[in-house]
Amino acid sequence: MTSSRTSERSSFRAWAVYCALAGGGDAVTGILLMSAPLFTLRLMGIAPPPTEPVFLQFVGAFVAGVGLCYGLPFLGQPGEPRRSRLVAIFDATAFIRLSVAGFVFFALAQGELVPAWKTVAITDVVLALFQIFARRHLLAPADGPGDIT
Repeated sequence: MTSSRTSERSSFRAWAVYCALAGGGDAVTGILLMSAPLFTLRLMGIAPPPTEPVFLQFVGAFVAGVGLCYGLPFLGQPGEPRRSRLVAIFDATAFIRLSVAGFVFFALAQGELVPAWKTVAITDVVLALFQIFARRHLLAPADGPGDIT
């Protein structure tokens, strides 16, 4: 195995850690929202809204799904195009995160959400911007088109 290939594999392991943290946080939050929505909001420091818990569970299913998407680049056999899958997940989840953050910031400005929701928006913006940066600068192949196997 060449030094370049070893470096790429090591780099890919670092991305796996990032995806486990970013996606794992969303997956756990989503699963908690689905199974215990009122408890989960209390853990987040957010007073439960006067609505049926099923709506929070629906949001939880979406949040869990986004989080679990971070694992997709790591499925499949070695030799498959992992970098391109990682880039695709970063693109999709960054778009979703910026959409959610935009909605939350707008709702906060309108007074429709309590201030504790700003942590959700800030987290989503930070992760989305990092993923956009990573996609453009850190995940670009050093020697032209190629992929991590």
